[in-house]
Amino acid sequence: MGKIYILGLGPGDVDSLTIGVVNRVKSGDKNYLRTENHPTVEYFKNNNISYKSYDYVYEKEEQFIDVYQYIVDDLIERAKEYKVINYLVPGSPLVAEKTVEILLKKEEENLEIEILTGMSFIEPVIQLVGRDPVEGLKIIDGVEFSFSDIDINVDCIVTQVYNMRVASNIKLILSEVYGDEYEVYLINSAGVKGQEEILPTPIYDLDRIGKIGCLTSIFIPRVDKISKKIYSIADIIDTMEILRSDKGCPWDR
Repeated sequence: MGKIYILGLGPGDVDSLTIGVVNRVKSGDKNYLRTENHPTVEYFKNNNISYKSYDYVYEKEEQFIDVYQYIVDDLIERAKEYKVINYLVPGSPLVAEKTVEILLKKEEENLEIEILTGMSFIEPVIQLVGRDPVEGLKIIDGVEFSFSDIDINVDCIVTQVYNMRVASNIKLILSEVYGDEYEVYLINSAGVKGQEEILPTPIYDLDRIGKIGCLTSIFIPRVDKISKKIYSIADIIDTMEILRSDKGCPWDR
């Protein structure tokens, strides 16, 4: 039976690594990283911990879904070959990690999966923008970003903003919904001491800043109810319920 330990590298600071994750990567089992473009990987290099990354797959495949599927298939083969392996991903394995989502859906016989979670990027982002998620927070994958993902009534964090191409696609969609002037926050290296950066910017400037990388995310504040100029289907339903209630308009009951 093969076994895959899925480990979270945290948001990027070495101090965020859990003891369980550290013990696993030092276990002597093979370490596979979805990407080595992550600050925590310096811990591996400084401690002579061997690993292999899947960065080459991003250059080999044109579509992200093909990248993820290749990684998952290869991990399963490596687990069969070496019996026990470690697979490490940025942040938490259970937050916005497509390869883990696909891997958990695999119904392979003789394959065991165990997750050792890590701190996600969400907490550092929330701290940087100073927002309370109790009012509503939605996490969106930037690679697969579409109109249907947007909810103007809650704060949104768009992850996986790897490059300018992804940022440009997000900008075009956001402009159609929020308008070009709506202010969002471009966030880099959330949770990495000394490297955190938060850049307020109008949507039209999202792909012009030039500060896009593997640790970039976008925070989109919910639309203020008082000054709201754009509305969603939920707003229309709320209005209809009020109009048809005992306190609403008698003509609409």
